[in-house]
Amino acid sequence: MYFRIFKIRNVPVYFHWSLVFMGVFISYLAEFKLFNTLIGFLSYMFLILIHETGHLVFASRRGLKVFNIMINGAGGVCNTEQPKTKVDALMLYSGGLVFQIILLVFAILTLSFLAEPIPELMKPVIIVFVYINLLLLITNIIPSKLPGGFETDGKQILKILRGSYNGQA
Repeated sequence: MYFRIFKIRNVPVYFHWSLVFMGVFISYLAEFKLFNTLIGFLSYMFLILIHETGHLVFASRRGLKVFNIMINGAGGVCNTEQPKTKVDALMLYSGGLVFQIILLVFAILTLSFLAEPIPELMKPVIIVFVYINLLLLITNIIPSKLPGGFETDGKQILKILRGSYNGQA
């Protein structure tokens, strides 16, 4: 079950209950305390939202209509109209990865300026924005098919570059 929480650039953003589970699960694995668990969950939610916002921004720049963003514990989907050209498709599928890379670079630069020891409240943010971000980024770049019939951005990009993209996600 998805709940509409807010809009980005007039595009509704829906959250699935599993997002809460995944955020808390990640925080639990990292042995965070209650407040740190909340920070870890919010960081995870922000990470997925950043990726999907990348798709939204790149799609909008190419003149594609964006219908909604749906986020769940395993990731998210930015639902758009079909890309009109291969360049549109390449930009659309690259957008989330580009935004994730920007967040990763920003997080690593921030980490390099933090004094040792790292403040307790920053640990969940660093773990999510660096390590989990890197894991999800690599997973999404690898061309593969996901459960539910979805394909990673990497698979879509590879199809476009090989010339086998047919306009279907």
